[in-house]
Amino acid sequence: MLDNEPFGDFRRLGSGQAANLALAFQAAGHRLLGDTVRNPKIAATAQNILAEMALGTAYGQGLDAREAHNEAEYWTIVEAKTPPLFGAAFEIGALLGGGAPETVAHLEKVGRILGRFIQVSDDLSDALQTPAKVDWCRPRNNLPILYAMTAQHPERERFCDLVAHSDDPTALDAAHHILLKSGAVSYCTFKMIEFSQEAQDLLARTRLADPEPVAQVLRLNLKPLHRLLETAGVEEPELITA
Repeated sequence: MLDNEPFGDFRRLGSGQAANLALAFQAAGHRLLGDTVRNPKIAATAQNILAEMALGTAYGQGLDAREAHNEAEYWTIVEAKTPPLFGAAFEIGALLGGGAPETVAHLEKVGRILGRFIQVSDDLSDALQTPAKVDWCRPRNNLPILYAMTAQHPERERFCDLVAHSDDPTALDAAHHILLKSGAVSYCTFKMIEFSQEAQDLLARTRLADPEPVAQVLRLNLKPLHRLLETAGVEEPELITA
């Protein structure tokens, strides 16, 4: 709703009902932890993680409701909005699985890195879709569009003009070509490779009896990157398998 997504479920359900359902799902998460975790200390810690995740993401979504001015602000918004979701999921999973404090901390960091990766991946996907996604209405909150608007390249001014007319299929097609030529797509790909390698390296240093389930989660979420590299004819980075 904050993104004013034209095809969001709230369009069908209504804003009030969608907000009410969101509250119900959030409460269900807390109730599930309360009903299933028997160790009071672990249960309290998990409840606190879930609450901090909700507060952090709400803060990040509030920042995202305003357009960023530059890339530094973009990363500030991303760090507040997406990594808390994935970090909390990995942290609670490690906690409930009986992980040592160091293991829990490592997996929380893996989740946060994955959150950054997914945000950039989603930005790139949204920027390249036709018809134009809602990201074109707040272009500086989308990394490839922001890059093409601010980086030094010959068609920067033209691209900025095209952004204002992204609802026109011809203008959007021209903007997509500039995203490719300006290096915006390449920059996003570089960041995705950087984040994926960082997550895999950290997982490799994490002491787990069986790292394969976590590696599978990484492989599943890294698929968009590998499809992109395959399309470009670039060799895929090695994935962790054990």
